[in-house]
Amino acid sequence: VNGQDRLALDADIARLKRNFRAAAYHDGQQDLTALFRFYDRDNSGTIGAEEFRQAARKHGKITVAKVSDAELTKLFAQADEDGSGEIEVDEFVEFINRD
Repeated sequence: VNGQDRLALDADIARLKRNFRAAAYHDGQQDLTALFRFYDRDNSGTIGAEEFRQAARKHGKITVAKVSDAELTKLFAQADEDGSGEIEVDEFVEFINRD
């Protein structure tokens, strides 16, 4: 990824995180844990790569034209700090709050 593309991708990732934070607001308070549970469609206690992709596309408002599925997979791997192949709630919250 060249410098200009990297800047655009970084801006899209920042927008994704802002949109996730905005989606976490309910009754005037931010609840990222509740948002995590909403994205955990199978109630496994973790978010898989497909659940993450769907969340990014729907609530993150990240289109394929802006961020490819391959780039979202890399982003998922960054959020999956322990390398388990799943994102736990603490990893999700850390990822959203990390600049």
